[in-house]
Amino acid sequence: MANITFTIPSVLNAGGGEKKTEISADSLQDAFLKISELLGDDFKRRVLEADNTPRSLINIYINGKNAKFSSGMETTLKDGDEVYILPAVAGGSEDLSSKELDRYSRQVMLEEIGYNGQLKLKILKFVLLELVD
Repeated sequence: MANITFTIPSVLNAGGGEKKTEISADSLQDAFLKISELLGDDFKRRVLEADNTPRSLINIYINGKNAKFSSGMETTLKDGDEVYILPAVAGGSEDLSSKELDRYSRQVMLEEIGYNGQLKLKILKFVLLELVD
């Protein structure tokens, strides 16, 4: 079994802030079953369907790469892997493209930045100069 870090954003942690949990798991499916046991039925209802597959609006990233582009829930995990889950943003106008959401998913997941903070970062334009003698 691989020792991995599983990160749950605040929005999926009943408002308890971002939570990082170390677990041992062979596959992504195994990791979800174990994290669901740790966090309980409320978490499981929000993230997984009755057949233990992720809900359609849940995006899963392994080391920053979307798991749906690898083997999905059957992806084999390795020691040191970092698994992130991120609820998709749906409805209204899309200010961040799906490509940008994928690229900036870590920042969006951070409680200190979040989706709105990433929107602000997107529109910033600045130049940083270092003067050397």
